[in-house]
Amino acid sequence: VVCDDGSTDETAAIVERFLQDERVTLVRKPNGGVSSALNASFEACTGSIVCLLDADDVFLPDKVGLIVDAFARDHSSGLVTHRVLRITSDGRPLPPAIPIRITSGSFQNSILRTGDFPRPPASGLAFRRQAVRVMFPLPEDLKAGVDAYLAIGVALGNRTRSINNVS
Repeated sequence: VVCDDGSTDETAAIVERFLQDERVTLVRKPNGGVSSALNASFEACTGSIVCLLDADDVFLPDKVGLIVDAFARDHSSGLVTHRVLRITSDGRPLPPAIPIRITSGSFQNSILRTGDFPRPPASGLAFRRQAVRVMFPLPEDLKAGVDAYLAIGVALGNRTRSINNVS
């Protein structure tokens, strides 16, 4: 699901070239911000796993398969995380991957104690649909930190599985 949140670039025209593939859905809407775009995208998606991908990020070819495998190996997890490798505009890696260290487990105590847990930015997060659906609809006045809102909310009630070999 690609959400064109009122963009002024060629997003919709590019995505329209892929619409003959029934796996691709384009949601077009007036600009409403990240929460609004995620609400519209979540409503349109039907899969059992929800991956986030920011507009300025890319997935490596094997990422989705690794995420699916991680959820299949750990049925108690509601969230799969992986480190994210920053790249230059021409695709060269900018080490180190962030965050430096991530682990699997239950983070309820850490979240209740500190308000957070070691996690990557949005494009390093994938959710089991049944675990994240309780977070939707997102408050549309939430303009920043939406990825943290989702990750922390899901991690409070579910185990997190982390994969260290995905960028």
